[in-house]
Amino acid sequence: MRIPLYWCLPLAILVVGLTWWFRTRDVDFVTPPSEEKIELVRREARQGLAMPDIREDAISVPREEPELVAPEPPPLDLGDLGSPPALEEYGDQAGRGAPHLIMLAEALEQQGQFQRALLAWERVMDLGKAEPEQIRRALEVVKRLRPTLPDWNTDEEKARRVVLHAGTGPLLADELLPVMEKIAGDLEQVSAGLLKVEVKITKGRSISDGKLPVPVALWLAGVEKESPTTEVVSFTAKAGDDLRPRILPLVYQLVRNHLRSNTEFVPVGELEEGDDVSEALAFRFTRLCWDEFGASLQVPEVEDAGDEEVEEEEEEEEESGVE
Repeated sequence: MRIPLYWCLPLAILVVGLTWWFRTRDVDFVTPPSEEKIELVRREARQGLAMPDIREDAISVPREEPELVAPEPPPLDLGDLGSPPALEEYGDQAGRGAPHLIMLAEALEQQGQFQRALLAWERVMDLGKAEPEQIRRALEVVKRLRPTLPDWNTDEEKARRVVLHAGTGPLLADELLPVMEKIAGDLEQVSAGLLKVEVKITKGRSISDGKLPVPVALWLAGVEKESPTTEVVSFTAKAGDDLRPRILPLVYQLVRNHLRSNTEFVPVGELEEGDDVSEALAFRFTRLCWDEFGASLQVPEVEDAGDEEVEEEEEEEEESGVE
């Protein structure tokens, strides 16, 4: 018996609709599943995945990774430890940088070569182009070592002669002289005997009745009339003022600026508020800096033109005699 078509279509739709309704009437398609259900599905999925069959490679020869070995640094050149060092010792190694000079200084100090160690630390400061932290570290060691070692030069005849000049009116000149002489002695001491410092005060005419401040000019120069000089700095003071705290920072400034303009040394830092000026003069400038400072204020040596002419005439006479 055939079922008519007009019965088949409604029956088919009814069966599908009832099946869908009975199967999905309790299912929530809107609310997302909980983390526990998601983790359960993940675990079942992982368990259902087939693990790949990994076999060891029995054909290829296993390769050993080469062990990376850091290259050994070149041995430190400590110099000829059996001979006295030069004042510019280890300057030829400054191009290798401040870290190299620091290792050199530490190695020398470990061997008890304190004078050479001090020279190496000084090269960190004046030629090593060091970072501020390296400069600070070198300065700490220099402060520790310098007082334990003798002056570099103990022969006044070999010291560089310089003059600390001041120009002021007669009202202040007498008070200025003992202060300047004490500062001159301080410069000789901090330079480790490399400088011999004289004092010269030039009195100008008085332009004050003693109640107003008097101008004072300061500069350093060589002992000869034609010697090079530093820049000139000035300040004002009245009779009875404490002159040393006024003069000492200016002397530091004169030395610092002259070295910066006339040498290749790393510039020394400026004074900051709270700095001990006496300590800065004593340790921030290396002994080589003081020696070069004194040398830069000397009259340049030139050959005698008269002697050259005599030598040329003698050579001409010898040549004519040969002919």
